[in-house]
Amino acid sequence: MNRFNRALLLVFGAVWCGVITHASAQEYPVRPITMIVPYAAGGPADQIARVIQHEMSQRLGQNVIIELKPGAGGNIGAEQVAKTSKPDGYTILNTATSLASNPILQKNFPFDPLVDLIAVAGINVIPMSVAVHPSVPAKDLREFIAWAKKKDKGHGVTFGSAGPGTTTHLSGVLFADVAGIEITHVPYKGTAPAQVALLGGQLEAIFDFASTIAPHIKAGKVRGLAVAGPVRLSSLPDLPTAIEQGVNYDFAGWFGIFVPRGTPPAIVAKLNDAVNFALNRSDVKKRIVDRGEIATPGTPEDFAKFFRGQMELWRKLLAAGRLQHID
Repeated sequence: MNRFNRALLLVFGAVWCGVITHASAQEYPVRPITMIVPYAAGGPADQIARVIQHEMSQRLGQNVIIELKPGAGGNIGAEQVAKTSKPDGYTILNTATSLASNPILQKNFPFDPLVDLIAVAGINVIPMSVAVHPSVPAKDLREFIAWAKKKDKGHGVTFGSAGPGTTTHLSGVLFADVAGIEITHVPYKGTAPAQVALLGGQLEAIFDFASTIAPHIKAGKVRGLAVAGPVRLSSLPDLPTAIEQGVNYDFAGWFGIFVPRGTPPAIVAKLNDAVNFALNRSDVKKRIVDRGEIATPGTPEDFAKFFRGQMELWRKLLAAGRLQHID
């Protein structure tokens, strides 16, 4: 075969592959879609996946099947999608805040989410909150900051979290940076043990999901000081935002959908449409609001920009010495 014929075959092959890829994207989906949730059963990620599962299936015309792949703070399931799943839209990742923080804080993170994954759609955010033990002599956020600044040098406010690098840890670190206070992190094996320690007076503060700490605030067992979001929550209407109190503390845990690098744009668009369809249904909206959360429909570009901003936030706090690498 001469050089000209070989070149012609290469061109024809490239065009033919493009036609096949376009056709498959047009027909997508023709079989069930697996949604990998890289966290434990019953947790916030699993719960929000089940909130949108039915409506996504309805919109796509195929069942969306949830598969839990917990472990390593969300890394195991995320790595599976990023490194071994085919970029055909039949395996998608429903992940959370850890996908932005883990690559920054872990020295040997196994992949680059900005390279190996494509952002499809944000699902929701869960605003964080500031709550303290009743023994803390602060009735609002500004009083709390003033009190924290008066504490002995090297003995900052003690706060508990679900462990290093978790959202409840990161939210406390971010608050300390914004408020200009010292803070002492006490890690626990989950949010529930940290809450028990706060209730028992072993901790002075917690920076927890507003929806999670709300029952203890309503019962008067802890004192809520602020919601770390742009608006008050219907589940805690009397709890002012940090911004209302003059403190620029706006942070929420979040969940969103990603697919492997190389997934055709047409498939990304269909998945984005399915997520937005679910989030715009009135019954889904109500379920999310009732959970103390905020739906975040939008374009893939919106979510990609948000995700890059989240990674940059933790990178800056690491460089400033507010965070440390996690082994």
